[in-house]
Amino acid sequence: MSPLVCRSSSDVPATAAVPGLRRGPCGGVNGWPDGGTELCCDAALRAPLAAVAAAFPFSKASGVVELSPKTLPSFLNSHKPTFVMFYAPWCGHCKAMHPDYEKFAKSTKDVIRVGAINADQYREIGGQYGVQGFPTIKYWGMGDKKGKSPKDYQGQRNANALHNAAMREVSNAGVTTALSLDAIDKQLDKAESKKAVILFTSKNKSPPMFSVMAQSKHFKGKIGFVLVMEKTKDLASQFDVSDFPTIMVVSRDADGGYAKERYDGKIEYTGIAKFLQRALGVEAASDDAPAADEKKAKKPEAKKAPEADKPKERRLATPVRPLELTPENFQSFCAHGAPKVRGQAPFCVVSFRKENVPLDEIHATYSNEAVHFFWIPDAARSTWLQDFEDGLQPSHNRFAPEDVIVLRAAKDRTKFAVWRYIADEEHGHPKHFEPFLARCLGGDMSFDRQPGFPKLRDAPAS
Repeated sequence: MSPLVCRSSSDVPATAAVPGLRRGPCGGVNGWPDGGTELCCDAALRAPLAAVAAAFPFSKASGVVELSPKTLPSFLNSHKPTFVMFYAPWCGHCKAMHPDYEKFAKSTKDVIRVGAINADQYREIGGQYGVQGFPTIKYWGMGDKKGKSPKDYQGQRNANALHNAAMREVSNAGVTTALSLDAIDKQLDKAESKKAVILFTSKNKSPPMFSVMAQSKHFKGKIGFVLVMEKTKDLASQFDVSDFPTIMVVSRDADGGYAKERYDGKIEYTGIAKFLQRALGVEAASDDAPAADEKKAKKPEAKKAPEADKPKERRLATPVRPLELTPENFQSFCAHGAPKVRGQAPFCVVSFRKENVPLDEIHATYSNEAVHFFWIPDAARSTWLQDFEDGLQPSHNRFAPEDVIVLRAAKDRTKFAVWRYIADEEHGHPKHFEPFLARCLGGDMSFDRQPGFPKLRDAPAS
């Protein structure tokens, strides 16, 4: 059975078109053509929700991070599993779920990133992620999330179910369970710092906090993560450990033994992370912030004097608005070797007719993404339409003067998808272009691929 959801009145058919539907006072309706039931405005649900009417936005004390389109990208820039609720403040099911979502956030503090965004206020972000009802919860697994699409949470809407789903996203791959000194020595040899942090524990597996920390950009590859269980007491005794849990950073000393530094603080994420950063000799930083510059023992190298006769390399300014396409800017910003945006090759959106899609509005929505927007001037349309066909060789229908192309030059090929504008037809309406673009950027689109890159001729004089 699908979870009950709230939907805004703009997302459903008019009541006159669907007999028997009754529109509710909070912006939803209490019936659906498919026989489902919308309880958002039902009086039976409204009454017990009165106490939580002011539940949104989430408070700082809730453990849930309230997000916006500007803060969502940085929130996702984390190695931790991440859950985001897309809600509407008027939605009864969102209000009903609020206490459990807050409980879930507190129960997974420092291990899972838990956020929420008002997708009724920020409708463009809801469209970008394909949100069709409230509440919708999407989640990303452990590790780098760049270029990865989220999954839809389909489980029960209570704290325990959310907690269990989140814990399934935690991998122990970065932690080695040691049964002997040889296993510890191997981790010391592999680590850049030649150090390892050992958790001596009475548990039979790595705690989620320790496993997640092992994937941090501050520690992964720099220090080994080792688990020693209480049942291997002989191994623990060689490090003078008899109490569990105990955390210790070890390295080899000059005599062939082990130098040991014991952690004496509270067993919680932030304190342990700062302890490890000090052990590595790096500046303490938030584990979800960009990595801090490492402090090196040796003095920094003196800056080289600039070469007087060497011309400065000219850097292209990233477009801050949609541009009229020219052969020059198409080559500079879109072709193979074009400057990367946020570390990745950019997508380019080319509209054959400027007025067919609201490029300025869409650019504002995706200003933090690796995507450039262009339109083709009238005088060049027929010429460049042919150039795009020659360069991309579409496998299905020929390009039309109303089309919008989304393309990306990657390695030695160009991948592309075509959105076809069809006046007065629902799927070709401009409002449907943004979800199309979101699928392209999110990796959910099936692209055509061709070797090379289109070359545009000089535009005819207008």
